[in-house]
Amino acid sequence: MIPIKELENRTIIKRSVIIGVCLGIISFFLMDNGATFVRGIAFSLIYSLLSFRLLELTLRKSVKMHPEAAKKYVFSQYSIRYLLTGVVVYISLTNPKINIVGTIIGLFILKIVIVYPVLFQKRKKLMKLIM
Repeated sequence: MIPIKELENRTIIKRSVIIGVCLGIISFFLMDNGATFVRGIAFSLIYSLLSFRLLELTLRKSVKMHPEAAKKYVFSQYSIRYLLTGVVVYISLTNPKINIVGTIIGLFILKIVIVYPVLFQKRKKLMKLIM
């Protein structure tokens, strides 16, 4: 299991921003429509980080609630975040100044930052077993 310290919210946010900025810089110089791609990454990454913060607030509040009320509250908050994700994708599809591929990549950056350390540790353990 990964220590809690490593997966603190600030660390996750910093890593996500670093990856987003690096992808933005690389794509800006290597792609013909680099500016629209960067706008897509920035737009969706900002949304992802805000959604991540909303998730944190939802979980903190729901822990203090009665289980049934918490279940309804968490589901309603999840539905709102899901709907907002759809709005972000829709805006990206309809706005020619925002690249949809950049938007989708930006939506996945935060998830990759969270999941990658777990996969990397499992790979290390697997390699130790094999060797």
